[in-house]
Amino acid sequence: MMYNIKCTKCQTVQQFKTDRNDVPGYKCRTCKPLIITKCQICNTNYECSKYTNSRTCSPSCKFKLVALEKSGGKYTNVAQIPEVKAKVTAKGNRHFQTVDTSGENNPMYGRKHSEETKRLQRIRRLDSLKLRHNVYPAYNPSSIMIIEQYGKEHGYEFQHAENGGEYYIEYLGYYIDGYDAKQNVVIEYDELHHYDKDGKLRAKDIKRQQEIEEFLKCKFIRIKQKILK
Repeated sequence: MMYNIKCTKCQTVQQFKTDRNDVPGYKCRTCKPLIITKCQICNTNYECSKYTNSRTCSPSCKFKLVALEKSGGKYTNVAQIPEVKAKVTAKGNRHFQTVDTSGENNPMYGRKHSEETKRLQRIRRLDSLKLRHNVYPAYNPSSIMIIEQYGKEHGYEFQHAENGGEYYIEYLGYYIDGYDAKQNVVIEYDELHHYDKDGKLRAKDIKRQQEIEEFLKCKFIRIKQKILK
């Protein structure tokens, strides 16, 4: 039986095999802060969700743990298992795969992630970077003067990378170049790589704008980088 559990923060509904409605203030994996735990194989600390029951930091370590458990305590080191030793020798290093997952053997072959999955993956990746390395998105310093100038000419006061930091839309997992919260106006400075050979804005940027407009119900302004001759 599957239970539909609603996150108390983003209100998204996810399915679990166990009922977690009795957990006060339950948050999904995206909204739940990551916790630090230790890998049972390599003893390194890594970040994971409280509810994943993860015991290893990587697929390689997971395989080693499963191999040790299947040996029934016969081996104390994964390198002692004959099957593992043979694969390590064949590969020439400690990185190996037990199953070929290339091409049609890949579970995602011919399939695409849903938009909801992409959103959750994007948020999880950004949260992991901020937690592990305190990393934030890079920005073009030359765009700041242009955003500031546009704001003064049109009566906007934008929050940007050098004025409070780029505004982060937590639910979508997007940082935006400039945002006037009072007037609900978003501004983006587009460098040349945002456009194709025909000078048209790339599809992924159009889709990103649509998602932001739909979520914030905002006015969206785009400024294209000028080519200096």
